[in-house]
Amino acid sequence: MKCVICKCPLLEKNGIYEFDSIIAGKLHIPDINYLECQTCHEKLIQPNDHSKIIKFVSAKEAELIVQQSIGNFVSAREASEMLGMSKQAFSKHSRIKRGYILSAPIDGRRYYLKESVNLFKTNNSDGRFRLRGKTQLQGAVHKETKDGVKYLNVCSGITGNSQEFQTEHHYSDNYFKFVKQNLSNAEYTKEKEYYVEKSEIR
Repeated sequence: MKCVICKCPLLEKNGIYEFDSIIAGKLHIPDINYLECQTCHEKLIQPNDHSKIIKFVSAKEAELIVQQSIGNFVSAREASEMLGMSKQAFSKHSRIKRGYILSAPIDGRRYYLKESVNLFKTNNSDGRFRLRGKTQLQGAVHKETKDGVKYLNVCSGITGNSQEFQTEHHYSDNYFKFVKQNLSNAEYTKEKEYYVEKSEIR
C-alpha cells in the first residue's frame, strides 16, 4: 500500500498513537496498529484499531467532564430552556445526542455543563471546549438540586476512576481515609452519614 499524499510505501507499525481531542487535549494511546509513510510520516490506522482509539478518547473525555464542579451542571430541562427549545426537541437534537454539549450521568440522569450549553448556543451548535482536570479534593460537599436530590462533588484526587464515584457512589476504605485527611471532622461525619443513607436506599 502507498501513501495517498506522497505515493511512497507505507510501513506497518505498532506503538503509541497521538490523538488531539478538543476536550482532553493531546492523548497518547498505547498499542495501536497503523501504517506510516517513511517520507512524510502520514499515518493510516488499521481498521480494527479505530474502535480502540474511540473508546480510549471517550473514556478520557468523560473522566474530565465528571471532575467538574456539580454546581456547573444543569438539568436537561434547564439546558433546553437556555437554548429556547422544548425538552423533546432538545432530547432529539442530533448534535446534542452526539456529544456537542458536554454532559455526564449523575444518579441515572444526564446533566449538562452550563458553559457548554451557552457555547453551543453561540458557536454554531458546538459546545465542546478544552477542559482541565482537578488535581486535589476541594471539599466533598453535598449540594441540593431543585429536585431535592443530593449529589456528591468528587474530584480526581480520590481514585483514578472518579466517574464511578460520582455515578455509582462506590466508596472504599481508602476513599474515606483520603477524605478524613482532607476534611474537617464535621464534614467527614456528614460524608459517612451520606454513604450510609445511600447504602440503605440501595
